[in-house]
Amino acid sequence: MAARGETETKRNDILSLAHPGLLAGVAFLTLLFAGSAPAQPRSIEVFGMAGYGHANDDEGSLGNGPVYSGALTLPFLSRLALDLDIMHNRTKRTTALIELRTQRTTFNPGLQFRWGGERTYGFAGLGAGYSTEERSVDFEGHGITTYHDSGLTLHTRGGLVTAFTPRLLLRTEVYLSFRYVAPDVGVKAGVGYRF
Repeated sequence: MAARGETETKRNDILSLAHPGLLAGVAFLTLLFAGSAPAQPRSIEVFGMAGYGHANDDEGSLGNGPVYSGALTLPFLSRLALDLDIMHNRTKRTTALIELRTQRTTFNPGLQFRWGGERTYGFAGLGAGYSTEERSVDFEGHGITTYHDSGLTLHTRGGLVTAFTPRLLLRTEVYLSFRYVAPDVGVKAGVGYRF
């Protein structure tokens, strides 16, 4: 019989294997829906998003949890935009010995390459950012230890933006954020407004 910690590790290993397929699926849908649209949007866009992510550090998995995000997209050339994203995620991981809770906030400015048109466009972006986090660890019920950490990140993301009206938008995306050996990975979706 597997211990509780081993079951958690196996489940996280299965989740990490699913992410490349998730990325490929989003890329395929982006290309499928963005291929027939005529002109690039040249207006500023703002988004509020929520999703689900998996966080890691150098020692392994920190668990899964909700992700909340806001983004501002500033187009400056026909297919390029500056995408400013701030993201907050909370994760929890419990084993037989510890309960680990992490809250991580990341500022992700990046260069966004876009294809498609006003109605639907796909995007792929990358950049460098900054992350702060707070972790609390409860070891076998002997009290909670809290510590803070921060540092630079590299990130990439890709997704699809669809306009329901000339101003109301839907954005879906997959992201990877590299601060440690294994990246944080997740999916987000939300609504936006085009000025």
